[in-house]
Amino acid sequence: FFFNDTATTEIYLFPYTTLFRSRGSRFLFTVRLERPGREPQGAGFEGWRVLVADGRETSRAALAGMLEEAGCRTRTADTADAALEKFQEAARLNQPFQVVLLDWSLPGASHLLARIRSVPAPPAVIAVTSKPFADDRAGIGALLAEPVQPAGLARALREVLPQAAAPGGASG
Repeated sequence: FFFNDTATTEIYLFPYTTLFRSRGSRFLFTVRLERPGREPQGAGFEGWRVLVADGRETSRAALAGMLEEAGCRTRTADTADAALEKFQEAARLNQPFQVVLLDWSLPGASHLLARIRSVPAPPAVIAVTSKPFADDRAGIGALLAEPVQPAGLARALREVLPQAAAPGGASG
């Protein structure tokens, strides 16, 4: 991006397409943008079964994509009721989730958390929130602030790792 304004303002987007002309001053600046840190593949989460419960489709897809890139197997749900169904189905199939990512603004999130915590050997729960967390953290292993970045998600997963049962059934 180049902004040139002496007697005539010309705003260019490379490769030098004039977008706007007027009179004024001259400005030249450079903006350096960095990509958010990415957790490398093979980060120690291969095979982990993770349930993502989020009411926003874009957030669900982004979280699932980051988890799958880190080697996790994910299922997603758009409501607390759908998440509870998938949670119970996985338990019936003897393929329980090790981690649940729960959007704390999802209607019914606290009820879902209570149901999850009531099972023997419950999964670790990571609450995803865009607001300061003032609620009781009982049953929540980690908090993850939105917007979620891959490195932050990996930190949260590592934080709950000791309380999550490993994919093979052993604690890890």
